[in-house]
Amino acid sequence: MFKAHSFLGLWTSGFVFCIVCFSLFFSCRDSEITTPGVLPDSEKLGLLNTDTSSLIAYSLPDDSIRTDETSLNLLGIYNDPVFGVAEASINFQLRLSIENFSFGNPSDLTIDSVVLSLAYYSIYGDTSPQSFKVFELNEDLAKDKNYYSTNSFLTKTPELGSAINVVPRIFDSVLVGGVNQGPQMRISLSNSIGSFLLNTVQTSQTNSAFLNVFKGLQIKPQFSSAPPLGTGAILYLNLQSKYTRLTVFYKDTAEKSYEFLINNDCARTTGFSFNRSGTSIFYNDSVNGDNLLFIQSMSGVKTKIKIPFLGKFVENGRVAVNKAEIIFNLEDNSELPYPPHFNLYLSSIDSSGLPGFLLDQFEGADHYGGDYNATSKQYVFNVTRHIQYLLTNYYEGKNLNFGMYLMAGGKSVNANRTILKGNKNTNPLKFKISYTPL
Repeated sequence: MFKAHSFLGLWTSGFVFCIVCFSLFFSCRDSEITTPGVLPDSEKLGLLNTDTSSLIAYSLPDDSIRTDETSLNLLGIYNDPVFGVAEASINFQLRLSIENFSFGNPSDLTIDSVVLSLAYYSIYGDTSPQSFKVFELNEDLAKDKNYYSTNSFLTKTPELGSAINVVPRIFDSVLVGGVNQGPQMRISLSNSIGSFLLNTVQTSQTNSAFLNVFKGLQIKPQFSSAPPLGTGAILYLNLQSKYTRLTVFYKDTAEKSYEFLINNDCARTTGFSFNRSGTSIFYNDSVNGDNLLFIQSMSGVKTKIKIPFLGKFVENGRVAVNKAEIIFNLEDNSELPYPPHFNLYLSSIDSSGLPGFLLDQFEGADHYGGDYNATSKQYVFNVTRHIQYLLTNYYEGKNLNFGMYLMAGGKSVNANRTILKGNKNTNPLKFKISYTPL
């Protein structure tokens, strides 16, 4: 049900008077309009508006997402009081910094230390200590292969090294060899892997031969139990940074080092997993919708939105959609301890249930919207072209209204989560449409 607001019309009584200096304002009582979006014929003369058309929305698990060769890789664990435990691990290849390199007689080398350094980019969560283990991969990675957030990889045991109770200092420079370098986590690996790597460099000589012997590394959080509620973090790592590398420090007649690179030629991927025990975020009331809606990155949670009565707008003829918006309101006091997304993504859904682009996305970000407004605490999407497309097809006898998905933006490279007010809430999501009957 809706009320029509403030539109300019023509009053006809035998002949037409042109209204030049004023507009005709009136409103319809709910009891006068029995179907959302449809006005009596006597009132279908001008621009109409409604913001109370029924919406149904509910949350469900998101699909796996591609995570190979992303701009950032995520690592860590946090325990969200609402969403449960989220965990991220990374897998990547190493490449030789110098091919056809000779160390002389390997028996003359002494390994001093082996350090894996990982450049920090940012963090989602707090800076409470975390621990990590590093393993050698026991299966090939391929740069030209697609990898997804749910892929798992075989590793060798025991681990090559670990970092215990690391406090992520993402803004602090690090002194390495007397030189200040960018913020990074440094993990000590066993000297034995250093010896193995240098021997492999000398015997393989090329990157392709080296990767046949040493497949790569996996880093994952180490924990005996989940972090306390509301603690933990996901670290954002830049594996393409010049500060990300594995360095073997050794001696022959002098102190030296050899670096293994993690660069654009390396296959790399991120894996995500969740433990929802004790949570109730998947109400899945697909008939009536829910009080709260949930969005989580890392292939966590998405929300489906349905406009079941949309076809009613064209029951009495074609319409031109002047503007259509869907407005989502942030749940009160839900920004802490984990803040909401900077932007969300609203997609169409095809007959197979797969997401697609809305026509409005092709109009650019300023038209489409989706950014979080911290003042109004809203996400607003312009869906004018999409709704026009659906209504035109409705009028022509084709129902292409399969709903929409609300998902995280950039969900493979951030760990954010968002809680929104659902259609059963006292301040629910809204569908606002301004249209002209033709």
